[in-house]
Amino acid sequence: MAHSLIVIGYHLQKNQSNYEDLGGNYFDPIQSDSLKRYSW
Repeated sequence: MAHSLIVIGYHLQKNQSNYEDLGGNYFDPIQSDSLKRYSW
């Protein structure tokens, strides 16, 4: 996990961007579309 945090920090500094939290509901619409596609 430490490696992942270091890589994220590196890319944020390299691109001079701020971290933006996508929120807890970010993946809900994505997963609902895939569930509809694979349901009978």
